Amino acid sequence: MLTFMAIVLHLKLNKRFKGHKVFTAQNILIEMRNLKCKVYDNLLLIKEMTKYMKDICKMTGIIIPEKINLSFDLV
Repeated sequence: MLTFMAIVLHLKLNKRFKGHKVFTAQNILIEMRNLKCKVYDNLLLIKEMTKYMKDICKMTGIIIPEKINLSFDLV
């Protein structure tokens, strides 16, 4: 299932950035894999993005928050 989702993502990126001189699906995936985060007990802090990461997120409409609260109650 994960392989299928990766193929769909790759095809959608190829379609979105077709003819773009700087960004290709391969370059986008290579750049975005460098997005790092720090994990604490109840908090996930996303590290600062590079200029290219910000451009990719802006072009694709992806919103990446600075932090994510991981606390939740178990029922």
